[in-house]
Amino acid sequence: MDKVTYVAELERTIEDFMRKRDKMFSKGFLNSDGMKALVRILKMAVRAGLIDKSSGISRYLKSREEGEVLAILLSLEERLCARS
Repeated sequence: MDKVTYVAELERTIEDFMRKRDKMFSKGFLNSDGMKALVRILKMAVRAGLIDKSSGISRYLKSREEGEVLAILLSLEERLCARS
């Protein structure tokens, strides 16, 4: 897939994560389903060129708190909008 395809898929995946937010978190922290979804989103962001692979995905996965995870997703959405 090319970067344009990854960007479109990334937008859909972030929207889907936000819609299912109540299923992705438990007691304010990311559960296992949410972690899998977040890893998928971050991998797509690397492929789309929004995140530098050398910085490492693990940097984004240090915190599992709901507020910090949502902040990461919102910053990715802002980067997507800036590219459009």
